[in-house]
Amino acid sequence: VGVGPTESDRRALDEAGLPTGFAIVTPCNPRGRTVSDDENSARLQEGSEELKRRALTYWPADGGTADGGHVEPGFAIAITREQAR
Repeated sequence: VGVGPTESDRRALDEAGLPTGFAIVTPCNPRGRTVSDDENSARLQEGSEELKRRALTYWPADGGTADGGHVEPGFAIAITREQAR
């Protein structure tokens, strides 16, 4: 559960015609278990293919802790928090 976009972010998204509701999801290092870079790369590729298959709108995005101490690559997906869970 992270920090949402700022009001400035929301305006920029709206001006670009992009949804302001989204969830950041990362398939890397599942359930806090560190895996190899190759496995994380494969998980990102599989995740992208799954999002395309489901016809979801998404962009590459990093997810991490609010303090920036831990960051992983993933996706910003135009879905609700409940759908992401």
